Amino acid sequence: MAKPPQNSLAENLGGAFSKLGTNQFSLDECPDLSGKVAVVTGGSQGIGFGVAYTLVKHNIAKLYIISVSKDVIDGAKETIAKALGRDKADRIIWMQCDLSDWRRTKEVAEAIGNDTDRLDILVNNSGRGIMNAQVTDYGVDRHMAVNHMGHVVLTSYLLPLMKKTADQGNIVRISNQSSNAHKGAPTDTKFASVDEINQDTGPNGQYGRSKLAGLLYTRYFDRNVTKKGHPNVLMNATHPGFVSTKQSTQDVHKP
Repeated sequence: MAKPPQNSLAENLGGAFSKLGTNQFSLDECPDLSGKVAVVTGGSQGIGFGVAYTLVKHNIAKLYIISVSKDVIDGAKETIAKALGRDKADRIIWMQCDLSDWRRTKEVAEAIGNDTDRLDILVNNSGRGIMNAQVTDYGVDRHMAVNHMGHVVLTSYLLPLMKKTADQGNIVRISNQSSNAHKGAPTDTKFASVDEINQDTGPNGQYGRSKLAGLLYTRYFDRNVTKKGHPNVLMNATHPGFVSTKQSTQDVHKP
């Protein structure tokens, strides 16, 4: 069995280091997804694009990508069309949404529910990185509003469709993009009030707090949904490791 330091290297650095860890797998091991439907937030760039590309490559029937910029999604679809074919790219349906706008998030979830009769995969990937404090139009810290609360709104409104899919004998998977940076959350975090959430604890503290919220939500969901009547609806949180994305190459330099 690999020792914890070896797993840490594998989980954070990937590449050649991935062979050091336990339970490693390659994207080529993703099973055939024919007939399945998925939703990926932030699926037009970074990790989300990698997820979207993998789902389409493995024959997902329909993929809803929720993101902000049309220019970015147009570029992503062209990349997929060139690499995998126009048919695969045409399986992508783009829904414009900033997850800090919870009313719009609800509308998008309802639109997806009206457009498809099943949902097998939900990847809550989109997020605000290690950046300066900012408050949304709702008066809530943007890290929490986007990284956690927006995804809870989306998941909640999509949940009836996912339960319906699971009740038909399918395994439904929800993946929350987390981070071991949750350890950077302030030690006195209680999520007791908006005033607490809006405290400027610095870029690392705010990012870590939002990721801690996602982990706690995942555990809550497992206790109150999966283990209470819906065993085929599974939610997990993932740590992606160090990945070269806009967050890590550009956004992190702003603070």
